[in-house]
Amino acid sequence: MKTQGFFAAGLVLAALGISARAQTKSLGQVAREQREQRAKEGVQAVKVYTNNNLPFKITPFQATAPASAKGATAESKGASEPKIQTQIASKEMTKQYWQARFQASNAAVKSAKEYQRIAEEELRLLHIQRAQTLNATMQSNLDAQITAKNQQTSQARDATAKAEQALSKLEMEFKASGAPAGWVKEN
Repeated sequence: MKTQGFFAAGLVLAALGISARAQTKSLGQVAREQREQRAKEGVQAVKVYTNNNLPFKITPFQATAPASAKGATAESKGASEPKIQTQIASKEMTKQYWQARFQASNAAVKSAKEYQRIAEEELRLLHIQRAQTLNATMQSNLDAQITAKNQQTSQARDATAKAEQALSKLEMEFKASGAPAGWVKEN
């Protein structure tokens, strides 16, 4: 009895699936119908402008209007375009270079600060634990751990100071290079 019900349900679903497939249209058919409908309604297509169909050619490295738009000859245009593109491309590499260096330096400072924060927190917890302990043996063990953690915390502070100093030197080097300030984002 149950199998007949499942079989009947399967046949119904199969029939629905077949009829649904028969009703679907291809993308090309839908596009043709849309064009025909717009033509009947009198709606004109909107002109889409891209870099390929502009009245003058814009290259990715070009910041101003092309030389041909300014009335220059074809000879002067051909001679100046590669030079401009090379200069801007080298600046882009420099921009990437500075951004990578600042990103690495900022990451080093962040990591050193986090390590220092954890070491200081662990030291603080050891001091609390030491204050709450009455057992002399446990107190001497905690004193040894506190001494070791003090050294670790001191090293962490030194590492943070060194990373911050390296970042400061990098900022001075960047300013001295004359690169635009907008190349480096503040984190």
